[in-house]
Amino acid sequence: MYLLKQYQEHGKNGISTPRYYTEEYELSVIKCHYEDGETIMDLVQETGIQCRMIKEWLNCYAREGYAGLITLKCVKPKAAEPKTDAERIRRLEMENEVLRPFPETCEGWDAKK
Repeated sequence: MYLLKQYQEHGKNGISTPRYYTEEYELSVIKCHYEDGETIMDLVQETGIQCRMIKEWLNCYAREGYAGLITLKCVKPKAAEPKTDAERIRRLEMENEVLRPFPETCEGWDAKK
């Protein structure tokens, strides 16, 4: 739902780049929750960060403190590279098939540019 809202408000640029947050920023969001009493939904609206991510930060902080925020960073595993040209073509055809209906779906959205 958040990505849809981002797309409607900012167009392609609103969803094109992943966001990474420093441990200090994550800690400041956590402090707003614990010390200032802001709800998770308030933080979502203020920061634009997904609810599940804020909950994950809170859980890690509750379990391990600040160290939990540092170890929270994970590396996305790379997809296995296709070994043959036929495998590569098959993968690209599958991606095209999945992505083909997306532009028609987006045409009806009123995105700010």
